[in-house]
Amino acid sequence: MITHLCAAENIEKLEAQPQPTSKTEALPFAFYSDSMGTALGLGAVSTGVLQPQASLFGIGIYSSNDSWVYYAAALNYQIPQWQQWLFTIDAYDSEFTEGRYYINDDLSSQGDGVAREQIITTGREAYIRPQAKYILPWGKGAQGAANSLRGPRGISDLPAIDSWDPQLSGTSSIELMGKWQRRDLAEYNAQQTTNEVFVYSIDLEYDNRNSTHIPSDGGTINLKSNHDFGSNDRPSWHTIELEAALFFDIGATGWAQQQAIGLSAWTADTPTWNNSTIINGESVMNRPPDYAGVTLGGWDRLRGYYSGRFFDRSAVAYSAEYRIIPAWQPLKELPIFKTYNIPWWQWVFFIDAGNVNDNYNLVELHEEFEYSIGSSLRLSVEGVVLRMDYSVSKEESQFRVLVNQPF
Repeated sequence: MITHLCAAENIEKLEAQPQPTSKTEALPFAFYSDSMGTALGLGAVSTGVLQPQASLFGIGIYSSNDSWVYYAAALNYQIPQWQQWLFTIDAYDSEFTEGRYYINDDLSSQGDGVAREQIITTGREAYIRPQAKYILPWGKGAQGAANSLRGPRGISDLPAIDSWDPQLSGTSSIELMGKWQRRDLAEYNAQQTTNEVFVYSIDLEYDNRNSTHIPSDGGTINLKSNHDFGSNDRPSWHTIELEAALFFDIGATGWAQQQAIGLSAWTADTPTWNNSTIINGESVMNRPPDYAGVTLGGWDRLRGYYSGRFFDRSAVAYSAEYRIIPAWQPLKELPIFKTYNIPWWQWVFFIDAGNVNDNYNLVELHEEFEYSIGSSLRLSVEGVVLRMDYSVSKEESQFRVLVNQPF
């Protein structure tokens, strides 16, 4: 079993209730993993910092084998007079002295979704990601971007979604994002097409869920385009992603405050995959490195596999989750949790399926699925969803501690 902690990639989804005054909470933690050994960490979140809808988040981890992780984010800030905009920036840096990665044996096989070798080496990974999100002035955005972050206070306040008209219901947004990302793999660096990318993305989203953290009705649809213009030392490339999710309330019982089914579908393609360009006198394919391209395995898709296990031109992935919020809530009485606001905890059972392919053909993508199944315990801690997933595939099992719902 592989155990590790992932704290960063989806943090931009944090959308706590706007706070009239600032509030800061910190949570120390410890864990053990195969790749890090014994690790100690500290996470902290501050809400309502300078602006009621804004927040700061940070985490630091250091382990017994000298691996470390640092992450920081400033979320949902506004510029005066730009009431439909939200600005976020986050940064991540890490070094894993016994990191586990998947690579191809040679660059000519780059993108072979199955024949990928797992290596253990020292890996250094980092990124910086500024984001600007424009909330369209209709639906929940009619009163400004900050107001669109407001949601129901509790389970009993969750509304039914009775309209899918964006002008009346939900939040419609256009997000612009830049991302510098780098990955160094010690002696294996030469087996990466490049160890650095500069990605520019545009993300169109319609979010019509009745809650960001505990949705039981409605859904989301998201279309994202990612482009690296390349340089004298690396090729340009382009990927497109489409994702949709739906939620269904199946009713409360005497032992459950909420029962919900969540369904998610995601597909992605790399249109430049078969194009080539000349770099330093050599023909190079216009393909992203695996850490920036279309992959399955990891935090949110095919969770029973290690990150980057499957990589190719295109992919499809599906997830189904049965989510239960028990009426029984013992955590408030435990000494370690008494100082924190934990309004609910959630039990989840899930199944994932997906496949990658060397061209975008929906028939071929649905011919041979990989699967994983698992369970999860999720907590709302000071407005942040803490997620602990255990998942199993035919190759391995994974235990992860993360932030936010997978969809």
